[in-house]
Amino acid sequence: MALVLTAGGCADPAEEDGTPVTPRAAAPATAPPTTERIDGVDRYATAVAASQRRFAGGSSAVVLASGTDFPDALVGAAVARAFGAPLLLLPPAGLTPVVRAEVERLRAGSVVLVGGERAVPLGVQTTLQDAGLDVRRVAGPDRYATAEDVATQLVQPGAPGGEVYLATGEDFPDALAAASTGRPVLLVTRRTLPSATREALEQLRPESVVVVGGPDAVSGTVLDALDTLVPDAEVLRIAGEDRYATTAQVHLRAASGAPPAEVALTTGGDFPDALSAAGLGVPVLLVRPDCVPVSTAAVLDSWAPTSVVALGGPAAVADGAAAGRTCGGQW
Repeated sequence: MALVLTAGGCADPAEEDGTPVTPRAAAPATAPPTTERIDGVDRYATAVAASQRRFAGGSSAVVLASGTDFPDALVGAAVARAFGAPLLLLPPAGLTPVVRAEVERLRAGSVVLVGGERAVPLGVQTTLQDAGLDVRRVAGPDRYATAEDVATQLVQPGAPGGEVYLATGEDFPDALAAASTGRPVLLVTRRTLPSATREALEQLRPESVVVVGGPDAVSGTVLDALDTLVPDAEVLRIAGEDRYATTAQVHLRAASGAPPAEVALTTGGDFPDALSAAGLGVPVLLVRPDCVPVSTAAVLDSWAPTSVVALGGPAAVADGAAAGRTCGGQW
């Protein structure tokens, strides 16, 4: 094919008879997403701010969980996502005026408390019941049993089937990624399926089980036990080189249809801010304090969201990270 020089010294393609071909217009650059920060003076106020943004008109239900104990709060995030309700965090002292005011603003008729009385004090339940709310507590003797009760009673009650996520109950990032999908989340140890988790799987009889995390988090022994316990289920492991890549892969699988228009970014170093995003109903991707890991940036590039919400203050997600600055480059 012949080339015709242009005034700029570049060349335009031409047909074989020498007739110049009109160059294709360059694809329009994707507009950068709008960015917004949701932040409060502490993790409890941040959760309230997230609730106010997503549920400005109120919500019929609200989920309350400990802001200091990640296992109960993580399964509480799954409840909030499944119910389309906000998740509010509580300090050890119980129901603070800020959280109580948000429950009243939401005009919620029902409240789900996740965790036992050490996580969510009995006084919280009594206060809410005295205010006329329908209060239900979901709690087991340990984190594995609480996750079982949440999965089987609230997230996926009734007919068996569907997809279940498994993650370690000994650290938060993998379980956090699973919880923000809105699907049932069960917890395991590195080498065992706790009895409560076994009972939940037998009751749920899932069509597929997604194990989140590599062998250092969930060993092959657990996968072998799954093959025996749920032989008809497809068992899939999702694991990246780190928590950022694992979370990215989980959300790519969960959002396999149309890409989401909005994405939340939160620190991968702690769990409370990410839990605040549970009620937003959007994928929650992890970032470093000052930049976006390459694995997270790749998902953002693929989805091209129109809105990005940073959860937490600049110490957790710096302005540059919120704007998409990649670690070692520019998104």
